[in-house]
Amino acid sequence: MVNLSRLVAVCFALLTVPATTGCIVVSSQKTYPPPKPSVATPPHALPHGSEAQIAIIESFGDLPFDNDKADRLAVAAGSHNLTPAAQLVLIDEAMGLGFDKNKTRVLVALAGNPCLSPPARAALARRINNGLAFASHRKRVLDTLARNAGASPPADLHAVPLPVVDQIALIDAYAALPSTSKRVRGLSSLARRPDLDAPSQHRLIDVTFDRVSSTSGQHDILTALASNPTIGTATIAYLVENLGRLSSSHSRDAVLQALVDRPPASPAGYGEDEVYLEPLP
Repeated sequence: MVNLSRLVAVCFALLTVPATTGCIVVSSQKTYPPPKPSVATPPHALPHGSEAQIAIIESFGDLPFDNDKADRLAVAAGSHNLTPAAQLVLIDEAMGLGFDKNKTRVLVALAGNPCLSPPARAALARRINNGLAFASHRKRVLDTLARNAGASPPADLHAVPLPVVDQIALIDAYAALPSTSKRVRGLSSLARRPDLDAPSQHRLIDVTFDRVSSTSGQHDILTALASNPTIGTATIAYLVENLGRLSSSHSRDAVLQALVDRPPASPAGYGEDEVYLEPLP
């Protein structure tokens, strides 16, 4: 017959044996690791300066896969130090994405950026009309713009001009791009802007000769500028004065002919074929 008191004593001894004996003691009380201290994540920042930022944004646009492009462009779009010039280039790269959802993701990130500049707001408000296929995607961008501004959707921002300081920054940024074709393409687009100020026009002429080595590239930029109906007499004189720096007589003649044939200034602004840098009419 089992001695009950002895059995209880043995069970008690088994439960209280030290852990070094290999016995497992099961406890019903749950334990949790101490909470990690909260660390605020600083806003993402690109290197300072339009030249460096645009070079990075352009490199993202050269990636082979659409989703990878969108991932990196969306991060850049949220950078708290994104310059006005870089914002315009980023919009152009976003519009070049293949999928509407990817375009929307990047543009929403930019629309919600507190440092969004008035020219970029205006470019966003205009470009989504033709650049985004779905009304729901366009609405997301407009709603984000409205929340960022604390106002109604920016339907009245289409006429915001690009300030002179931003024009020169954008010219210098495009001139510093490593890709010659993109450098020429960007500078040619700027040369056609109807709001290009005289100091920016002179700067554009200078960087064309200093930073564009190909005669064909110089030809494209300078004929675009010569065709701009809003350039002033001082710019025309400066352009003619520097034509001797063009090595091709054909290019010199083409620039002179563009000056003669340029249409009168019109408030209509750009033609419908301008697709690289969004015009602000």
